[in-house]
Amino acid sequence: MKKMIFSTTWLPEKEKTWSGINYNLYKRLQKYYDIDEFDYGVVANKDYELNMKTGGVPYYDMNLSRILKYNKIADEKFKKNKKFICFQFEECPNLSDIRSYNFIDLSVSYLKHIMETNPELFKVSGFGGCSYAAIYNREQNQTSFFKRNNVVILTMSTWLEKWLTEDFGLPKERVFHVGGGYNINPNVISYNIKQGNKILFVGKDFQRKNLPLVIQAFAEAKTVRNDIELYIVGPVGINVTGAGIHYEGDKNFNELPYYFNLCDVFCMPSKFEAYGLVFAEALTYGLPC
Repeated sequence: MKKMIFSTTWLPEKEKTWSGINYNLYKRLQKYYDIDEFDYGVVANKDYELNMKTGGVPYYDMNLSRILKYNKIADEKFKKNKKFICFQFEECPNLSDIRSYNFIDLSVSYLKHIMETNPELFKVSGFGGCSYAAIYNREQNQTSFFKRNNVVILTMSTWLEKWLTEDFGLPKERVFHVGGGYNINPNVISYNIKQGNKILFVGKDFQRKNLPLVIQAFAEAKTVRNDIELYIVGPVGINVTGAGIHYEGDKNFNELPYYFNLCDVFCMPSKFEAYGLVFAEALTYGLPC
């Protein structure tokens, strides 16, 4: 069986890392590879919740020293074994003799681009708390990594593939749009409990995903149709009250199907999305967005 390094930053609950993408890819790849897992830094739940409460300060950090530290650890761990390939989500481990497949929905080069050309958009991107120096240094490191001949970049979106090849200048033979999807068991989808009057919002980063606008719009819609209800799932530690509003807080993947089955319309007018997987999830349940 081929050997693979699976390199990522796990949340304490692995299943919640990047909306389950990392975990589901990891479980699937285990069927085909002998995987050596490499975690290059765990984000504590308390830090995640604090950053969400502050509304837009990124829990995904640009700390280059952390990346370089774990690169060094990776070098020590894997340098004697030349048979690995690496599947990863950041520019780590940075081993020159290991073929790496990097799965991303956004590049630091694009963040630097919008920071310089559209600062208002950058502020609401979820990375607004990062300094220019942090973005610049991380972009330089990632660019050096991306330009290596043995690195293949797999993008979730076509726009990112186009940005990296046509605007940023990476060779097209090493950048591939592979898409993104949501892992849903079709057996959990049901239309039996819908009542035709419920709106759903799902998202932890309530500022970037524009929950205040949803609440404002809901209050106006309530004056036209009084029986409508709004279900808010995801944000942690906020205080939302009002007639017809149900604040449900954070839910795990086993609990989420209930809300998609209960509600009729999905509403999340996000200010910035690299790739909005939750829209695909809502559409899979039959909810117009």
